Amino acid sequence: MTKEETYHALLMEYASGCLDEAQALVIATHMSLSPDARKIVAEYESIGGALLKKCCGPVAMKADALKCVMDKIENLPAAQSFTEKLKKKCGEKDMPACLASHMESDKWRSEKEGVDSIHIKTTCCGYTAKIVRMPPDFSMEVKIHPTKHVLAVVLEGAFSGGERSFQRGELAILEKGNVYPLTADAKDGAICFVVKPAQSGIAKWTGEFFSLFCRKA
Repeated sequence: MTKEETYHALLMEYASGCLDEAQALVIATHMSLSPDARKIVAEYESIGGALLKKCCGPVAMKADALKCVMDKIENLPAAQSFTEKLKKKCGEKDMPACLASHMESDKWRSEKEGVDSIHIKTTCCGYTAKIVRMPPDFSMEVKIHPTKHVLAVVLEGAFSGGERSFQRGELAILEKGNVYPLTADAKDGAICFVVKPAQSGIAKWTGEFFSLFCRKA
């Protein structure tokens, strides 16, 4: 598929509820910052609704169904404090509320090569989710998983990858099996929400073991 086809496939899968939690969260973040994405998803949801209306008959609900849903909503933990932390860490612009309740911490963790990150908690085992901060004019080469894409939404600043640059709110689809030279904006750097394939336990352990013998730059 082309990148455009992959993009629309992701939005369609989001609209139909077929994405895992990590991928759904990155698409929701993209939608919160992109009116065009919201419009496309709404169209897919309308198509799905029309198909359900045509193909499925009505099903009776329990008398207390609405009350059960409202009770669950009222019992959800408040995300305001996390939202404020997210704003402080990722700039003063409006930040996607959908990320707030998934933040495990408001502290940046130092990664290799000068990149910092904040882990985003999900129940998904196949992908990891992080808010990643790259300093101005930072560059690195990224090799993508051979069978799964990496998805990234720009929260602040901008970065270039491959043949184009990505601004706030845009979704970067780093296609499987490719190598991308990534460069953060020379003035503002970049803060992105990134979802990538998770390492298997043995692969992660092996990488950590051999890193003990590697000299840090």
